[in-house]
Amino acid sequence: MVYSLNSELHALNSNIRVCCDRLRYHPIFTNPQTEEAKAACEVCRKYVWSKVSG
Repeated sequence: MVYSLNSELHALNSNIRVCCDRLRYHPIFTNPQTEEAKAACEVCRKYVWSKVSG
């Protein structure tokens, strides 16, 4: 069970990284206007981009 959970979390993390990287330079991310866009950018900054660059 633990192995399965770790495997699922790793897959989820990989999927989030791919999505964030694909959207990184999209206009909705470079200049977020809505609360949803701002929240999505924050998720990417916090969980993906900060770990890559920091």
